[in-house]
Amino acid sequence: MITMTSKAMKCTTVYYSCGTMPRAVPRDGRVLVHNHIRHTTKTRCGARGFRAWTQPLAATLVKCSCGWSGLPHYRVKAVI
Repeated sequence: MITMTSKAMKCTTVYYSCGTMPRAVPRDGRVLVHNHIRHTTKTRCGARGFRAWTQPLAATLVKCSCGWSGLPHYRVKAVI
């Protein structure tokens, strides 16, 4: 669980700790995001380079439908 302080709210990206899995969607206007590393619906943060974080919604993100964590989330848009 992430607790947000005023200092953390000013930070653009807040990463989840290795070995953790988010349990809820942030309620502070930020969105849940993960990187491009191959994963399953139950992959925990830190496994084989898989990372997740919260950040304000941005144009560099797209809604993801992979099922990871069972929560609505985004992924980084592919760069071609």
